[in-house]
Amino acid sequence: SGKISSLVTVLSDQSPRGSLTHFSDRLLWLQHDEVVVGDLQGKNLAHIKNQKLSGARAFTIIDPAHHIYPEDVQNINVLPMKVNDSSIRIQGTWKKFSIVWDPVANVNYGKVFYKLTIKVKSRTEIHELSKTSFAFNSAGANFVPAHTEINVTISAFTYWRSSIFSSARLYSPSGKPSPPLRPRVFVKHFQNPIQNSHSIDATFRWSPPKNSNGPIIGYKVHCSYEEDDTVKHVLQGELINGTERIVPNLVHNVSYSFRVQALTSAREGDLTAAQVVNTAEDHPIPQALIVTSEHVFLYDFDSQQSTNVVGTSTPINFIVRLDREGKLFWVDENNELFQFYGSSKTKLHTISGPVQSLTIDWIQRVLYWSQLESVGSAIYAFDLNRSDKEAVHLERIVYRAGNMSNLVVSPMDRKLFWTERVPEDVIFVHSFEENKTEEFFD
Repeated sequence: SGKISSLVTVLSDQSPRGSLTHFSDRLLWLQHDEVVVGDLQGKNLAHIKNQKLSGARAFTIIDPAHHIYPEDVQNINVLPMKVNDSSIRIQGTWKKFSIVWDPVANVNYGKVFYKLTIKVKSRTEIHELSKTSFAFNSAGANFVPAHTEINVTISAFTYWRSSIFSSARLYSPSGKPSPPLRPRVFVKHFQNPIQNSHSIDATFRWSPPKNSNGPIIGYKVHCSYEEDDTVKHVLQGELINGTERIVPNLVHNVSYSFRVQALTSAREGDLTAAQVVNTAEDHPIPQALIVTSEHVFLYDFDSQQSTNVVGTSTPINFIVRLDREGKLFWVDENNELFQFYGSSKTKLHTISGPVQSLTIDWIQRVLYWSQLESVGSAIYAFDLNRSDKEAVHLERIVYRAGNMSNLVVSPMDRKLFWTERVPEDVIFVHSFEENKTEEFFD
């Protein structure tokens, strides 16, 4: 078992005084002014009596043959050095592993033993060993789950002296992880009517496994579809580090299957259930632009994370996004119109009156806003198709005596909608095709 001490006998019927001595497979002790000699079980006793033993409190055995010394007495070393902390390590798999360490090699007389203290969660074990390893087994009483913290202290000792303690924080080997949680797929259509192009991307996401059984070193992603009763692989176990994989350029109106599995240093986990999506329908990630007094954030409702987009020196009143070009447009408290693209912020125009609302026609690439005039209010159009060197092309579209707000545009049928208090809020619509304005619910 590796232990160097065990119970031999209990001297329940004796009254020993002083130390117990072992010599030549015999036990000797003092009792009532006499030396008692017995076997290793404390039986078959003999008594040595002598007047000179009266009042004796201790004795020892002197036998020149009992202790054998090396020839070079001057170089005897029985004081062990400490165990090298960095040598304390784990070997094996999570089902069967051992704590091992390098032996202490500076003792040249007698044996070196090791006192091993193990703390696992609320359990503490102490072992005295003559070897430099201690084994765990998944079927044993000292079973330790995968990737569990194990605090170890070791002291080397001989019959004469102990070393100072060495310590290490170890982890049991990793095991097989459970499948990742919450696998989900989002489909995004990118349409450009001007260039007559249409592309489809899928974003495959998941959460880490409930039981990782060790550090997750990556995920393997699988994506496939069927064509003519044959499975076509888009991704076949591609290894990635994160919990998201964007798959671009998918085919329209095709059902794709997505699966993922987690990996530890020990092995791969099981695959998730297949997530099947058809690319005919647009199912984008729910996102929103959030404006504070100093920043613009993009908030992802699925991951519940926000990304800082741009900082602003003046608070923003209205903001819109040209999604297919990745551009932002906003009007701040000073009624200044800005564009943000990539990492560049550009001032486009200073608006002459207080802005009440802002919207964008992503097909025509035209910004619309409503603003207060000296009397009444008006809707203006700002053409984004002009080059930077051309003069600003600004056109007043509609003038009304009331205050126009909540302006939105319908790019497909080229109509503007807004609310106007006359005296209660009324929805109005302006048609570019018919060049007329009327109440929406007339």
